[in-house]
Amino acid sequence: MVILMTAIVSAARILDSPSRQRFRSRNSIRRAMTGRILLSSLLLVWLIGLSVPHAADGQAAIGVVLEHGGEDFVGRSLYYLVKEELRKSTAFDLRDSPEGAFIRIRIHTTSNRPPDGIASSVAVIVTLLPSDSYLHDQVLFVGRNQVRAAAISIVAGIDQYIEQLFHDARKSLDTAPR
Repeated sequence: MVILMTAIVSAARILDSPSRQRFRSRNSIRRAMTGRILLSSLLLVWLIGLSVPHAADGQAAIGVVLEHGGEDFVGRSLYYLVKEELRKSTAFDLRDSPEGAFIRIRIHTTSNRPPDGIASSVAVIVTLLPSDSYLHDQVLFVGRNQVRAAAISIVAGIDQYIEQLFHDARKSLDTAPR
């Protein structure tokens, strides 16, 4: 395990080296970003597998911290309902602070019609803690009658993305030369 962690950290340092970034072409930047995402995925799988207590169904409960930016009515309602969906979920463990959390979910909202507040544009950004490495994002347009469905969709989308990361990481580890 220590060797795997050392390899992940070393590869991440090489990809982030300032001297290498100066002379990269678009394709090499794209490959580096793909490598960073893969490294982040492997690190996430490794951290969760080692550090998170397992839920009753055998799945790991992932520590999550939720943040909201925006003062609009629809955005505040969406934030509250996403928080409730995370609390109900067995896949996620909602935390009050980033300590002990593995994922940060940021919800940024802005009202499209400020006087009546009937709809908001929503950006959801999911990052891996503690490095705040990008994992996933969603952009939504939510009306005040669609808030509950949007909250369920956001949590389900993040859960589906995390499951896909685990599946891809397991598949790459199974096919890796030994």
